[in-house]
Parts: sequence; structure tokens; C-alpha cells
Amino acid sequence: MARIRQLIGKPAVTTVLFILAIALLLGGTLGVAWAALNAESQYYTSQVETTSISVALLEDGAVVADGGSLMTEVLNNTDKILPGVNYALPLSVQNTGTIDEYVRVTVYRYWTNASGSKMTDTKWDPDMILLNFTDSSSWVEDPQNPKVPAAHGERTVLYYQGLLPVGETSDPFLESVQIKNDVVYRAEQKQSTSGGVTTITTTYLYNGACCHVKVVVDAVQGHNGPNAVKSAWGVDPSLAGVS
Repeated sequence: MARIRQLIGKPAVTTVLFILAIALLLGGTLGVAWAALNAESQYYTSQVETTSISVALLEDGAVVADGGSLMTEVLNNTDKILPGVNYALPLSVQNTGTIDEYVRVTVYRYWTNASGSKMTDTKWDPDMILLNFTDSSSWVEDPQNPKVPAAHGERTVLYYQGLLPVGETSDPFLESVQIKNDVVYRAEQKQSTSGGVTTITTTYLYNGACCHVKVVVDAVQGHNGPNAVKSAWGVDPSLAGVS
């Protein structure tokens, strides 16, 4: 068992950060929304305890380099992304190690406010960040723990089915990302009266908010697969396509 734990690769982590701002019309009515995508995504190279296991995250077939950003094509062509529009974010995984591996990805989505504090109120809905996963049979979502409470963001765990051979790249597990149009209409109104004049103030919940999409990729050795998967991930090996 100690041998198995020794051959578990530490995860690669990628975060893509969207800065969302709501542009309001005069008069307190609902306005149009726009979102600026801030190039603050960072990629941390997977570090492993041995040289046998290594895994990389790929965007549109290209390895995301150290210090690189996701969605660079979008960033190079526009400084805004619009709610309701799908933006391509094809993500896959490559076995860059020297042995065959079992692979999983964990995708988180959550909101922070303009000051960077993570929002734990249920009004900040992770479902407003729409992740369009592929329907590839190569990936299976963990039915036991696909989500965590809104206080911790939402998490989706996907397992690659079977071994990913050395040097091979998986089918994409994610196609695109979208901020739902509903963010425009998430607002609260308060009424106050002073000197006989009634004022209605509209506050847009997601104004100045940041939505985060975080991807963690990790792998375990293909040798003695059932025990390796059970020891590393604590799940039924069949989820990773291990018989």
C-alpha cells in the first residue's frame, strides 16, 4: 500500500477568473450586462514524488504552460464577454509521464465579490456559471459526489474511463463556458421615504462580482489499478473504468 501511495501524482491546478460587472441604465431599471475577462489565470505544473506519473491540462490541444492563461484567443480579440454567449474552452488531459495512468478531473465554480472574498450566501448561485461538458463516453461523472454546498462552490468530478496510455491525450471533457443571462435580473429593491418623496433603490446582486472556474487534474498508476484507485481517490474503481 505504501508503494501505491508513493506513486500518486500531485495535482495540476488551473484557474480561470472572470470579472463580471453589470452596466445599469438610468432610472433604476434593469440594464444590459457585460463581463470583462481578466487575464489572471494561472497554471501550476504537476509535481510528482517519482518521475513515473505526470499529467497535463490541454486547451484546444495545446498544453497550458507555466504562468499561462486560458481563453487567450478570446482575450486577444475582445476585452469583454457577454452573458448568454458560449465561449469555447475545450479542455482535455494528456499523459506526460512514463507509465499508463488513471486520470480524473475536478472542476469547481464559485463567486467572489469585488474585494475578492468568497461568497457563501446561497444567493450567489454557482449555476449562473454554466459549464458545458462534453457527452463523450470517455468521461463519467461521479454520481456519489457531483456537487458540494454553495458555501464551498460547486464541484463536478469526472473520471477518464480506463487507462490513459503514455503520451496519449484524452477526449475533451469540457467544451465551453457561459455566464447565464439570469445574472442581469438578479436584483433587490428597497423603498425609502423622506420628505414625502419615495425613492426606490435597485441593487444588482452580481454587480462587480467575479466568477471562478478552477480545474484540478490528477492521476494514479495503472499498475494494480483497483487498489491504486481505491487508495488514492477512495471510490469504487469501476468509476475510473477499472475492472
